[in-house]
Amino acid sequence: MVSIFPRKFVHSLYEWIRGYKTSECLNLLRKTQWFSEEEVKKFQWSRLENLLKLSYRSVPFYRTLLDSIALDVENGISIDEFRKIPLLNKEIIAKNREKLISTHYKPSEIMVDTTSGSTGKKLVFYKEKKRFRRSDYLNEAGSLRGLEWLEFDRYDKQTFLWGPQMNRSAITRLKDRLMNFIIPTLFLSSYNLNPAMMSTYAKKIISFNPKIIFGYASALFLFANYLDEKKIEILGIKGVVSSAETLYQFQREKIEKVFQCRVFEVYGSREFGTIAQECMAHQGLHISAENVFVEILDEEGNPCKPGKLGKIIITDLDNYCFPFIRYDIGDIGIFSDKKCGCGRGLPLLEKVEGRTFDVIVGTNGKYFTGTFWTILFRTYVKGIEQFQVIQENNRELIVKLVIDDSFTENEKKKLLKVIHEKCGEDMNIAIQLMDKIPLTEFGKHRFVISKISPFLTHYQQENTIL
Repeated sequence: MVSIFPRKFVHSLYEWIRGYKTSECLNLLRKTQWFSEEEVKKFQWSRLENLLKLSYRSVPFYRTLLDSIALDVENGISIDEFRKIPLLNKEIIAKNREKLISTHYKPSEIMVDTTSGSTGKKLVFYKEKKRFRRSDYLNEAGSLRGLEWLEFDRYDKQTFLWGPQMNRSAITRLKDRLMNFIIPTLFLSSYNLNPAMMSTYAKKIISFNPKIIFGYASALFLFANYLDEKKIEILGIKGVVSSAETLYQFQREKIEKVFQCRVFEVYGSREFGTIAQECMAHQGLHISAENVFVEILDEEGNPCKPGKLGKIIITDLDNYCFPFIRYDIGDIGIFSDKKCGCGRGLPLLEKVEGRTFDVIVGTNGKYFTGTFWTILFRTYVKGIEQFQVIQENNRELIVKLVIDDSFTENEKKKLLKVIHEKCGEDMNIAIQLMDKIPLTEFGKHRFVISKISPFLTHYQQENTIL
């Protein structure tokens, strides 16, 4: 194995030749994280105002939009004025994609990117090619800083249990080989995990001997269950990082038990990279406030106070070529008003509860997120191996279950009783027994699907695929 020092040298040389500023920005973020809450807000707001000015000057969509609401961003605005800007969503982007590109960029300076399409409709957007960046490198630096929060070294061996890698060009594969020399990485697809595949993965990971494992929560949990059942030990893991899905407490406990290390939740997306994540104190998720401006809104579009559930709205402070301003990302979460014991001045998310289509509405008007259902199916009744709850209207729930022999008629009655007590006695509940609940095409498990969630837009309701 090549020692870490030559790899660091090659990486520094590569960044210097390419003119990258990631290390420079990382040094900045190492300082700003210790700013006071007010200093963080001041730094963040200055970046947001700069983004608005540049967007007005160079992005046709935003010039028209800001003029239509008579918002003058050239001389500074208040938070109340900022909230007058209409929300952005996938449908608006799809209809106005070319108008959302900054005229300051040549076609050769930007690249196409896509999301995995959690609502069934992929998002196609643009990013600056790294070597042409006119904005900062704070987004990438934020992810590297996140590793430091977990006391990891960026050059540690890493394993990814992730979605399939597709349509990678020869140049991309060549770059991957170089980066794999710098940061040795084992990529394992989470798609269609089965016992034979997980047996192979376990052998590969033991041979590779990584320090960090990254993965989808559901894939990590499924793999941990397999290792536990087969009494397979994978030693030497310093930490497991769960991202791209909501991490539930039962999943965290199993993964930590099997890998004998702490699990850290990262909230991020393809559009923005790391949005928020836990540190070693595990007292919430620190928002990368230097990189993103996060709002949480209630069903009426008003700001939520800490402790109240609402939909998460993101403004990307680091994408100048294709600005995301007040973007409805499709997630729901809760702000925290607590201070983390680590002492950082960055704001906290108490938790991310899941997708906007994860909220079931009872006939009594009460809301139930994925956390309620995972606790119910794992602790209240016996014999449920997998579940999925689907709501297409306000009077009926479809409950799909994969069961074992301990799920008796009495257990079924207990389940129906508690759902009726919580969601309304007049709720129609159809229980469907399944051999298997299929994953999404990107290897994720969707526990809850609601077409009438109060946080869904009309567009999301139309495009939520069952």
